[in-house]
Amino acid sequence: MKRHTHGFTLLETIVALAISMMVVTIVFQSLRVFSLARERVAATGATVDRNQLTLAWMRDSVASLLAVDKKPFKGNASGWSGTTANAVLQAAGIPVPVHWQLGQNGAPAIDYREWNGPALVLPAPARELRFAYLDAKGAVHSHWPPRLGEFPDLPAAIALEARGHAAPLFVVAIIGQKKPLTDQGAFDTEGDL
Repeated sequence: MKRHTHGFTLLETIVALAISMMVVTIVFQSLRVFSLARERVAATGATVDRNQLTLAWMRDSVASLLAVDKKPFKGNASGWSGTTANAVLQAAGIPVPVHWQLGQNGAPAIDYREWNGPALVLPAPARELRFAYLDAKGAVHSHWPPRLGEFPDLPAAIALEARGHAAPLFVVAIIGQKKPLTDQGAFDTEGDL
């Protein structure tokens, strides 16, 4: 009897389908791993961008601090408040009272406020951050003013340090006048938005 060899036998078809299913499964798993890796890289990149934006806003705010009698600068290791001409939510050049507060108990967040308004919660670039204040001679202080009457109203620079880092995340010199101007009528920091 003659046997016809047109097409596959049932066993050959089952084996071909099983091999095809294994190849498709491996391809989809590879695509899933690639997709997860891409999402993680994108999330990390976004976090780095947000951290750099937070540091840039803080540096700009520090560099533009103003000495004002009505709202004197005060700072300690966990935060500082003062009047800046470069606030985050206002146009540059407008004197605005601001407050920067590091997250408590190692929380990776920074609270930023203008005019004692609601907090804008920003990501912290590292855990266990602290501020330090440098006087005109370069001496580092954990709070400002260190002793009333012996130092100007503003420090010469402010540093943001992170535990475990050899160097500070930034040290920013305050550009403006360190003592309040004698004519405070030029602007009023008591107003509302």
